[in-house]
Amino acid sequence: MGPAAWWTQAHRLELDQRFAFSDHFVSHVIGNVSVPQDGRKIRQTMLPATDDWKSWATRTESLKLRAGTNTISYRNDIGDTGHVNLDRITVDEPGGAVRTVLFDGTSLANWRHTDGREAQWPVVDGAAEVCCGDIRTRDDYGDFKLHVEFWLPNMPPDVTGQARANSGVYLQDRYEIQVLDSYGKPTLADNDAAAIYRKKAADSNAATAPETWQAYDITFRAARFDSSGTKIADARVTVVWNGTVVHDDVAIDGPTGGGRAEGPSLGAIRLQDHGDKVRYRNIWIEPLT
Repeated sequence: MGPAAWWTQAHRLELDQRFAFSDHFVSHVIGNVSVPQDGRKIRQTMLPATDDWKSWATRTESLKLRAGTNTISYRNDIGDTGHVNLDRITVDEPGGAVRTVLFDGTSLANWRHTDGREAQWPVVDGAAEVCCGDIRTRDDYGDFKLHVEFWLPNMPPDVTGQARANSGVYLQDRYEIQVLDSYGKPTLADNDAAAIYRKKAADSNAATAPETWQAYDITFRAARFDSSGTKIADARVTVVWNGTVVHDDVAIDGPTGGGRAEGPSLGAIRLQDHGDKVRYRNIWIEPLT
């Protein structure tokens, strides 16, 4: 599988892939495919395993192109291991915009439901309102900065705890930063707003009142794995909530509730549908190198 391109300088190839050995998935292994350019093999690309055949990962690499027409392909060759499905290859100019706008208030084209459906959350007045199941980004990410703005409905006083405008932002589809109405609570628990869900409470309560827009600015470093698939470093996260740092480079020792298993593959950003009419707007991500 591969594109032909006319170029005069280096470019990036972005691809989604899913990976398994033979007919049975082997967790946390590394597979590879050969990359021929104009018929000549120039490298072997290493692809980390995804958790299952329904999960996709993306990888970015740079190739130097000669002037004129170039044909780049990905194929299984001598010395390659595993079965790799490549779903998409896109070619971008180097030095392009690093920030990707995931939701600009008009379209959820960068999202889909976890079962593969097009995102069906209604978009009104520049915001997407939770309904119809979780949604996750079409692309996957490793280390990144993420900006998310959210609005919580004002629930009746007799609605308490986890029923107060519940949602969540999952990092790599593995680690949830809780979204909840915790306005006015003097002490936050590990399942209140901005918590690393059931792992660590926010250091302080930076919530504003319901029906006001709030923001999370998240810096995330993915867990590290060696070539055998053994984890050698935990994921780490910093969360700034409405301008206040509430988690400062905190290690996350494993997935939170509802998160997919850890592994070397990249992961999506997922927004949770917990049954409440939470709204989201102005979502962007910047991969870190």
